[in-house]
Parts: sequence; C-alpha cells; structure tokens
Amino acid sequence: MEKQTSCVMWALDPPDASQAQAIAQFMRAQQNSSQNYPLEKDALLKWKLIDNIAHPGFASMMVTQERGEIVSLCTITPKRLWLGGREWQWGEIGDTFTDRQHLRQGMFASLVNANRQRAQLAGHKIIYGLPNEQSAPGYLKKLGFVIKANVELLNYTLALQTLDSSLY
Repeated sequence: MEKQTSCVMWALDPPDASQAQAIAQFMRAQQNSSQNYPLEKDALLKWKLIDNIAHPGFASMMVTQERGEIVSLCTITPKRLWLGGREWQWGEIGDTFTDRQHLRQGMFASLVNANRQRAQLAGHKIIYGLPNEQSAPGYLKKLGFVIKANVELLNYTLALQTLDSSLY
C-alpha cells in the first residue's frame, strides 16, 4: 500500500489568475487525452472562477505540503435563477478530480463538503451537480445528494450579434 502524502486544504474565494491556471493544468493532467481537456477550456474555467458576473466561483483543493502540488479539486460555479419574480443564488458543483495516486483518502468528500458549506454561507439556496459515473456514487451514497425526478433543464442561447445568413 502506498504511503499517504501529507496534504493541506486551500480554499480560494476566488482564485487569482495564476491559481486558476494551476487548476487548469491539474484538470488537464487528470484526463486520458488532451482532447478531453483542450486548452480552450482554460477560458471557461477562468470565467467560472474569476469573471463570472453572478459571483466569482469557489475552489477548494488539496495541496501537498512538501511541493505545493494540487492533488484534489472541487469547484462551485455561481449561477442566477429567477423564480417567482425573485433572483436566487445557486451554484453548480463540479470539477471534482483526485489524482490517482491520492485516491481513497477522503479528499473528494472533504472538498465537496467544504464547498457546500462555503456556498451556504454565501447565501446559495441550491447547489446541483451533473456528475459522471465515476463521481455519482460518492455524491449519492456518501454525501447526501439526491436525484430529483421531473427536473426540466432549459438552455437558451442568445446571439450577441446578427449572424450572416450565408453561414447557416
């Protein structure tokens, strides 16, 4: 059995640009191929954590004490929800990655719970996730998340400029 590495949790509210870049590099390293995490996703991560107009995002991560390397991550992207004529704060939890060498040390649960608590303190009424098959069991069996039936997700796209009809 591999020796556990001594790690410390960092809470970033919000991360700065260099921290966001380190997070992006960690996320890219966790993928099987560069196609799963192309460089274009760095801009999305920056928006989620720094430039988000709803509120800057939250990131919690486990970092090795010896070398300051990220070994586990969880983020919350704040969102806006209008319901009943009122705006509600809510967020999407995700980007839950743990380096393969650091699995089974409770980092996933610690980071999800830390971000859940931070979101609640920030006034979020709901957090939701869209987990993959690898993280879903942890969210459902260990962390108390539930699947809500009959939830309809709508995605609206707004063109920000007139499109040339010859393009489509």
